[in-house]
Amino acid sequence: MCKEEDNVSQDSVKHSSVSDNVQKPKKNPVPKGLTPFTPLTAKQAQEASARARSLRKQFRAKLLETAINEGLDKYFAKAIKTMDADAIAVVEKAAKLVGLDFASSEEAVQKLDLKSDSKVDAKLSVTVTGLDG
Repeated sequence: MCKEEDNVSQDSVKHSSVSDNVQKPKKNPVPKGLTPFTPLTAKQAQEASARARSLRKQFRAKLLETAINEGLDKYFAKAIKTMDADAIAVVEKAAKLVGLDFASSEEAVQKLDLKSDSKVDAKLSVTVTGLDG
């Protein structure tokens, strides 16, 4: 009746959901050289972050003081008078480094507190036509 070749067992059928190259995901081991994240290491990371923020703040203050003492405004005026594009670019970069550009100013960074108590009562009505036949 049936030949053996026509009988196919389920083991010999390759399903589309089974792939030979797919490995089961493993738990995330801690890579070599890194310490696992624990409450103790989190506290140490927080302290290091706070120290780095403090050092950056001090450095920005020193840069600003240096820019003021060197007379950044005089360099800017000289660059404008001589129409020297390179000098203007240097002054622009210096101003940006010390936070004197518009993007760092209070005018650019405005916080708005908006509160709305209005209630909207809207109804949406959709009619679909032309689907017959």
